[in-house]
Amino acid sequence: MKNITLAGRLLFYTISLTLLSCNHSENNYLDQKDSISIIKESLHHILDQKVLPKEYYTQPLQIIVPKNLQQAEILISGKMCILLPINTDVKQLMKGMYIYKPITLIEVGDFKLHKKIIFIEFIFRATGHNFLLELKKDKSGRFKIMNVRERTI
Repeated sequence: MKNITLAGRLLFYTISLTLLSCNHSENNYLDQKDSISIIKESLHHILDQKVLPKEYYTQPLQIIVPKNLQQAEILISGKMCILLPINTDVKQLMKGMYIYKPITLIEVGDFKLHKKIIFIEFIFRATGHNFLLELKKDKSGRFKIMNVRERTI
């Protein structure tokens, strides 16, 4: 009887570990380096579309990022980005903005990983643009854009 109970516990333990390891590999945790690479690749793609005002190409971008990325350095189009905390008052920043000279503010909205596909949203409130990008990591470790949805907000 003791052997059956012990064997049952061992089987339960083995199944639990297998399920946990499968779940971890399916989630593919994104570290800070991956997150920065995703943001950079996505913003380069958006800027390459040439749909934003010239300020986004001539001035440093101001990016509202999650707390874990605030100490990072992000270089876009040869300019160091200004990283702002997640609790930045966007309305206050935009209060005195001249409509024909928008501030280069970008909010990182949803940023999630689901079944090895990364979903990231960028909100450009000053211009009324919203981009939702889907990316996937290729075999070389680079992130490739799979799909882009743009809408006006």
